[in-house]
Amino acid sequence: ARTVNPTAVSNGDRTNAAFDDLGRLVNTPYQVRDLVSTAQAQTATLAEVSLIAGVASTFHDLVNVVAANTTGAAVRVDIRDTAGGGNVLTIQLAANETKVIPLPVPIPQNEAGNAWAIINGGSGDVSGTNIVVSALFIKHV
Repeated sequence: ARTVNPTAVSNGDRTNAAFDDLGRLVNTPYQVRDLVSTAQAQTATLAEVSLIAGVASTFHDLVNVVAANTTGAAVRVDIRDTAGGGNVLTIQLAANETKVIPLPVPIPQNEAGNAWAIINGGSGDVSGTNIVVSALFIKHV
């Protein structure tokens, strides 16, 4: 049984299963702590903005998104798993609305090493709009 964290081991070393003091298996959803990343970006224009930079030979799979519209007009935000690529998630936001989107299954990144990006999905004059996106990613190396 464990009541404190075990000592970290080196990559490739063996470990024992961990159970709490009542015999329940200790389990962490999605990924180990070292392979979880957070990101935040905002946009007030129609230009694409990087949400999280790409890392060579690493997939960043999207687990959770919080999108906030801090303006008085409805907006749309598109999320892409590569800069200049197609949309993998579109979120409609009413005026001054925040949406929390926990994904029951992570959205897998299409290609390793690419940056994720957001873009205001509107058209025409979007001056005065502001979208803030925060996201949680798990890394697969």
